[in-house]
Amino acid sequence: MKLLLQILTIARPEASFFRRYPRTLATALVVALIPALYSLLYLASIWDPTAHTGALKVALVNLDQGVKYREHDFNMGQDMVARLKARHVFGFIDEPDEQAARNLVRQG
Repeated sequence: MKLLLQILTIARPEASFFRRYPRTLATALVVALIPALYSLLYLASIWDPTAHTGALKVALVNLDQGVKYREHDFNMGQDMVARLKARHVFGFIDEPDEQAARNLVRQG
């Protein structure tokens, strides 16, 4: 309670000063906002963008048809798609052909 009275004792003259000179209040607010803006810019620069890449949609077009060699089937495209999806780095979307993927990119 005593601390609150001390704060009010200090704040009353300041409040009357700002009422008398309203431009000073605007100046004080701008001066207070500059460090806040600096902090926002700094924190945005060190923010880890890889933490939210799962929300980014990426179209995967696999045109690899594979090959059969000495009675073994090899499909590197399918293997690569499976590895990419297993990592969960991006929100992958399978597309049947290249033109469909391009249309999605153009549509945003």
